[in-house]
Amino acid sequence: MAPVFDSQVGRMSVPENVIIEKLTRIVEENLDNPTFSLDQVYKELGISRTHLHRIIKDQTQLSTTLYIRKIRLHKAKELLATTDRRIAEIADLIGIDSPQNFSKYFFEEFAVSPTEFRKQKNIPAPTSSTFTVSGPMVQGPLVHHSDKNYRYIWGGIFLAIWFVIGVYFWKSQGSSRSVNAFGVANYNELFDNSIAILPFKSDANGESLAEGVMEEIHGSLSLIQNLKVIARRSSNEFKDSQKTVRQIGAELQVAYILQGRVSEKYNKAQMALELVRTQDGTTVWTKNQEGDLKNFFNLMNEVVRELALELNLKITPELVYKLERIPTKNVEAYNEFLQGRLLMIARTQEKLAASIQKFERALALDPDFAEAYAYKAIASHLTGNMGYAEMEASGNAAEQNALKAIELDAQNATAYATLGNVYRDQFKWQQAKTSYTIALKYRPNDAQTIYWYSLLMRSMGRPDEALQYSAKAMAIDPLYPVILGGHILNCAYAGQYNLAEKSIKDGRLIFDDSFVYYMATGYYYLIRENYAQALKEFKKVQELNPNMKYFGTLIYYCEARLGNKTSSMSYLKSLKNHPQDYISKSMVYAGMGEKDSSMVYLQKAADLDVIHSDILVNPTFKIHRKDPRFEAILRKFGLMEPKSLPQ
Repeated sequence: MAPVFDSQVGRMSVPENVIIEKLTRIVEENLDNPTFSLDQVYKELGISRTHLHRIIKDQTQLSTTLYIRKIRLHKAKELLATTDRRIAEIADLIGIDSPQNFSKYFFEEFAVSPTEFRKQKNIPAPTSSTFTVSGPMVQGPLVHHSDKNYRYIWGGIFLAIWFVIGVYFWKSQGSSRSVNAFGVANYNELFDNSIAILPFKSDANGESLAEGVMEEIHGSLSLIQNLKVIARRSSNEFKDSQKTVRQIGAELQVAYILQGRVSEKYNKAQMALELVRTQDGTTVWTKNQEGDLKNFFNLMNEVVRELALELNLKITPELVYKLERIPTKNVEAYNEFLQGRLLMIARTQEKLAASIQKFERALALDPDFAEAYAYKAIASHLTGNMGYAEMEASGNAAEQNALKAIELDAQNATAYATLGNVYRDQFKWQQAKTSYTIALKYRPNDAQTIYWYSLLMRSMGRPDEALQYSAKAMAIDPLYPVILGGHILNCAYAGQYNLAEKSIKDGRLIFDDSFVYYMATGYYYLIRENYAQALKEFKKVQELNPNMKYFGTLIYYCEARLGNKTSSMSYLKSLKNHPQDYISKSMVYAGMGEKDSSMVYLQKAADLDVIHSDILVNPTFKIHRKDPRFEAILRKFGLMEPKSLPQ
């Protein structure tokens, strides 16, 4: 095919399918070349890394990572059909990090598990193959060799292709994929690019405006499917930091940093923004803008569009629609809303109550402010979830506020996610899953929602899936203690003790004043049956946050396991006859080894339609596994999946 002249750049443009073919040839020709480098690829192709990325996206309709995954899976399918290699070995051979992930991706691609596929009869060993995906792309023959040679050639091809396409992205983050990432670095593969928004500087009059600018840019960029946007909670840790852009980029594992200054004068907003590449500290985009405050959201939309273009991301019609939606026209209401969000982070009883008051003030100023209703729903739910109020009342308040938000804004992701939490607490597993799925449809990279979905997977007895989602949430929000705590539990429940221990070690330097962190570490030691250390961690939780109503249950469970039954009995006598009290009694009796007494109270709670949210994986209920009465309770709550029960 003849080259085409590109008048905009004044050079001959090679058709994209030819570039794909040439890329494959270059990689194949350099399999045994130890000096093979990215510079050589770019030089021979005559294009930049960004251009290569765009070609792959246009030709395959896939992101780079999904295209590579598809190559992996088609190779895996062939290996399953033509060799007797173990599934775990095949997963390792094609470069997927775990057999669990491999099975999940294989099913998504072929609608059958690897095991079932292998069981199918009469699968011929192909003598030639063509790999295709939907959309306009090149079809290339896959050459077959003997099993041994085939393995090394395919492994080499895949590795080289991955370096050609992905090494730039890894290098841009300034660190390896392991040391301080809490075991989640592999999830960077899910994103085409990455950015963190550092706290903007402002004068005394512009603090609230700066917060609003950051919030709107962050919220809008988070709507883009394949862009990793570090959560505000984590990026805020670098406020007034003396670290370099390269150091921050390495810690947050991002390719770009957005920083700036915002001021307000005579009802006008003034912004000076700068996008910096973390690989080398180079400023690649600047924006100096001034406009009326009444046009605040329009100004933000213009900024987001320019940033997306600079990051080589497409603005879809759906995204344009979302960007043009204005959450509130009342600046004062917006300020109250932002203050309420900040108060929620600590999750103490006092600050949650104060956050609800802020959201109510915002709604008094603008009764149609959907996001304020959504966050009031979150705060109401947390009030019950943390033991500061009765679960039923707080759950009802959360549901009512979330539904009101959806009534005002049918695409409010925050409200759907909160409904997912409410339904999870009510043991309505399918409704919860549907709510979370809708939330992630409208805001695909929201760390909080991804984390909440991981909790649902844990409640349903799927710790491996829970770990996958909490890992992704950690990649987006690495410095939030709540997500770290949940991730530690998911690692432990999934039997990934090394990851859990690494997260505990790395987290202690950052979260040593967070009760959530000590709660998670206590649970880890409880799972490992180190009750003395678990007790120490749980007492630290009680010291940091004495208002958690039922947290003493874990302390006295450990006391019982350590043989101190006198104090445990005293605690049991202090409990009343509410459903949650029955759960606590069941757990402490289990710690004392009194299985029948534990079951009696577990049954009492179940008769009142209440169970522990993590009953399938929580070790305090291990004593009842395989008990028909326990299985009957699980069936009542739609949880009877014997294959998922940890042993």
